[in-house]
Order: sequence, then structure tokens, then C-alpha cells
Amino acid sequence: MRVLLILGLLALCNASWWSGSKAVDDDDEPFDDEAQDYYRILEVSPEATGAEIKRAYRRLSLKNHPDKGGDEDLFQQISQAYEVLSDPNKRRVYDLDGVDGLEELAKRDAQGQAGFHDPFSDMFGGFFSGGGRRRSDKAPDLEIPLFVSLNDLYSGKTFTLTAFKQKRCKRCRGTGARTKKDFQDCPDCQGQGVIVRMVQLGPGMYQQLHEPCGRCGGKGKIAARKCPKCGGARVVPGVDTYEVVVERGVPEGHRISIPYAGDESPERAAGAVTYVIHTMPHPTMRRDGQDLHMEYVISLRESLLGFTKTVEHLDGHEIVLDRTGKVTKSGLVVRYPGEGMPLKDVPSEAGDLVVKFRVEFPEKLTEEQIKGLEGVL
Repeated sequence: MRVLLILGLLALCNASWWSGSKAVDDDDEPFDDEAQDYYRILEVSPEATGAEIKRAYRRLSLKNHPDKGGDEDLFQQISQAYEVLSDPNKRRVYDLDGVDGLEELAKRDAQGQAGFHDPFSDMFGGFFSGGGRRRSDKAPDLEIPLFVSLNDLYSGKTFTLTAFKQKRCKRCRGTGARTKKDFQDCPDCQGQGVIVRMVQLGPGMYQQLHEPCGRCGGKGKIAARKCPKCGGARVVPGVDTYEVVVERGVPEGHRISIPYAGDESPERAAGAVTYVIHTMPHPTMRRDGQDLHMEYVISLRESLLGFTKTVEHLDGHEIVLDRTGKVTKSGLVVRYPGEGMPLKDVPSEAGDLVVKFRVEFPEKLTEEQIKGLEGVL
């Protein structure tokens, strides 16, 4: 009987402890609302490509369409998630500042404010609002060489590129705190981010000095409990996938920039990632501005008697080199208009293909060949 009584008391204590713990967890206010986690709604990872997001949307919208007995609210969530994640600009804003950033972007659009929304400036105004430490500068831009074949520059191509980078923690929105309640004013500086102290310069002379708070690093905020995802670091390693469109005929050194695609930081906006086009060597052709140059080797017989040859262009179509009945000297240059590189801004126009012929002479001639040539020359 005594054993049963003890077990009953232990069970009661455990139940009381569990309910108390649960109550504390219920009071937690996470920074991200799961109901608005668009990646979770579409059942894709945050690193999903545009094609993967599109496939997921098609599958889920068909499965949950109200006309087929699906839940109308869920269908609307799926449509809303796809609207955001399929738009590169909206997706970047959502990744950086969640639904709050999208709402701010909508306000800017309604007010007719053009340009890319900088979610970091809004975040500083809210989370890091003490002591005049609001920073609207951005990280340096990152330049990455993109080596492209001459064939792809001629025809144009879309590259899917993966970049490993530092990303602001989405769970805590770059605060390092477990919940909103854990993101508190620093007790040392009372949320100001600076410590004010008086320094005596001489008898009756004092100077007031403002120094960054050592405890909060000048942010004015501290995390009472650390975010379980980033451990208070406020950033996590991540990966992004970008689609970089190389248009037909872009010149050497052409720059393609993706705004806010660099390393992310809680204190400042991410810089742009700029891809710089570099042309890879081609085995037979060389680019010079909008013209293409190539050397074509012919035999002595072809040089004297003429010939008709075809060469394969960069996109596979054939160019006819017709020298029928003509003598072709070594070093002769012939231009083929419109067969060069297309103009970037006017794809219907192109430069020239410049062909330089080179005669390959035989190492030696037979007696019969020598007599034959003597008879005709």
C-alpha cells in the first residue's frame, strides 16, 4: 500500500512538472510562423530550384484543388506560396525578412516606390533600434568569373549555378534568440548600445565619452536564450541556386549581377554577386568584337584548281566556302557577312565570319608531278 502511495505521488509530480514545462513552451513566441512557411507548404527545401518549386506547385494544386474535393484554404495557401517563391525578387525578400518583408514590399509598390526592397533596413529599425546604430550599408559585392564556351555565347544559354554562402538564420531572423521574448534590451546599456562615462581631464574639467557596449556589442539587444538552430551566432551556412541568363552575343567582360545574393549578415544588407563573362578558347574560331575569325587549310591542288567546302558553325549550321574555278593564294582573307557573332541588343544582326586560307604545300614532288607542273605553269 505504501509503495502504491509513493508511486502515485511520483506520477502526480511528473504530471505537474510536464504541464508546467508545456505551459512555458506555449508562452514561447517563435520568430517564424509555421502557417506562413511557404517552403513547408510547397513541401520543398529552401534550396529548391525554380523548376522544383514549379513541379511541387503543380502536384499540390492538382491534389488539393477545391473542384476535386480539396481543402480550399490549403489550396489558397499553396497558391500564395507559389506566387512568392516563383518570383525571384519576392523570394529574396521572403528569405531575408519573411512575411514582414513581403508586406513592406507591397506597401512600397502601392506607394509607387521603385527599386528593390531592402529588408535589412526594416530589421534594423525594429530589432536593432537603439543607440543610433542603425546601418543601411551593404556588404561588398562579390565578383565571380564565369567561363562560357564560344558556342554558348553565340547561341545564348541559361546556367544553373550553386553558391555556398553565409545566410541569416531564418528561425531567429538574425537575432540569435530562441524566441521573441528572449530578445531583450541589454541591461548594461539599457538598450542604447552605448555606455556613457565621464572622464576627468583636469581639476573641474570632465568629458563625456560614448563607447560601444561590450556586453551586447553595440546592438542594444541580447539573447537571454540562444536560438537552437544557429546557437546564437545569428547566421548559418547555406546554399543558393541561381539561374544566370547569358544572352546571345554578350561581349567579353560582360557583367551579370544578382542583387543581395552574397553573404548575409544581421547588421547589413548582402552585397550583389556579379558574374563576369570570360570566353573559353575554341579549337577553330576566335572572336574579335562581333566578328569571328578562323583559318582554313587547303591543299596546293585546291589552291590552284578551286574547291567547294563546308564548315560547321558554332550552332551546327553549315557555311559553304565556294572557291570553284578560282585560284586561292595562301593568306587570302574572305569575309562572310552576317555569319559572325550576333549583336547583343539586336540579335537579328550579326558581324562577319572572316576566313583566312592557308595553302599547305607538299614536302616533295615526284618527277612526274614536277614535269606536269612545268607544262602548265
